[in-house]
This record gives sequence, C-alpha cells and structure tokens, in this order.
Amino acid sequence: MSFEQVIKLDTIPPMMSITGNKIDTAYLYSDYNDQGVALNDWRHGGLKCLESSFVKTEGEVNVNIPGTYTITYRATDLAGNSAVPVTRTVHVVPSPLASFHGVYKVACTCTAEIAGSKTTTITNENYLSDIKPAGSKNHFDIVSMNIGRERLTVSSAIVGDKLESSAFNVDYHYLSGGTGTISLAKNTFTIESIYYLYSPRIDYRCRNVFGKQLVEISAK
Repeated sequence: MSFEQVIKLDTIPPMMSITGNKIDTAYLYSDYNDQGVALNDWRHGGLKCLESSFVKTEGEVNVNIPGTYTITYRATDLAGNSAVPVTRTVHVVPSPLASFHGVYKVACTCTAEIAGSKTTTITNENYLSDIKPAGSKNHFDIVSMNIGRERLTVSSAIVGDKLESSAFNVDYHYLSGGTGTISLAKNTFTIESIYYLYSPRIDYRCRNVFGKQLVEISAK
C-alpha cells in the first residue's frame, strides 16, 4: 500500500496534550518558557510522535504587563484530521522577590590561588550590577557578578534565610558557586563564592557585597 493510500485511509485525529502546567505562572519582567504540547498520531498500527511543526500556536504571554493570558494549540495531521484544541492559562504576577530587583553598587574582593603555587593575588573592584527576576519562585538573576577573572550572569535563590548562587560555564568546575546572607532590610546582601578554573588551574575566592541604589542608574 502506497503512502498516499495510507493517508487516505487515515480517519483518526491526532491526540494532543499539554506539556507542563495547564495553569501556569510567569513572573513580571522575567522570561517565560512555553513548554508546548505532546502530539501523537495513529500510524502503521501504533501511536507515533509528530513533530512540533504540525502544531499551530495562538496567543502570547506579555511578561511586561500583569494579567491572565491564554495560549491555544491546534494541530492537523497529514490526512487532514484535526486534534481537539488544548489551551494553557498563564498568570503574569509580580515576583515574590520584586523588592530585590534594581541596580546595585557592588564592592568586590577576590583572591586568586594558582595550583602548585603558594602565591596568591588579591584584587578589589567596585562596580554596578542589575538584579532581575527569574522564572522560578524565590529565584533572581544577578546580571553581572565578579567571580575572579571575569563577570558572569549568576542565578541565585533564597533558601530559608540564606542565598545560594551558581553560574554554568564550561571553563569552571561544576562545583563552583557561592552562598550568601541578606540584611534584615533586604536592601543589601553578600555572596561568598569560589570558582575553580580548569585551565590554567586557578581557584578564585570572591566576596561581593551588594547595596541597592535608591536612585535609578544604568549598570554597564
């Protein structure tokens, strides 16, 4: 039987289901990741997964405006059979850490230890950094944090009364990262970090003290 004949005999619509949460939350000014749908069609005596190109999406989420948004997914297989449409509802709300967001003045002290050497180098730097919302509750992103030889975007989370931070970078060992403390007023926080550079083999131990700026300025 030819491919065309199989298509003509196909009268079973594909099945579509939401991937992730049917009712989801996005935080104001963060990035929202639409997880899409799973789409399966009956072919050659069994269910087969169809490519995402078969799915058409209607609606979008504007993370810059609080509100409720609806994303509708539709799909049609090669035989013209349409799946039952499914929808995802996304509520855009302020982040629980909204008070952390803004521009910070940072005082940094770093110690560099070269493997096999007893020599250490200490550097001091003052700079500005932006704190922005992340997509998960109790998380935020430090757009630029000094980790020793460079600045990286660092993901941070509040766990109890402590801070945990990390930045994925192929140049550093996966155990690199930091922990920190937050002031009672929640307008300053400190992160003590250690990043293990693979090559050349150097350990960077840094202390970054963040103080929120009351006047709107641009971090560069």
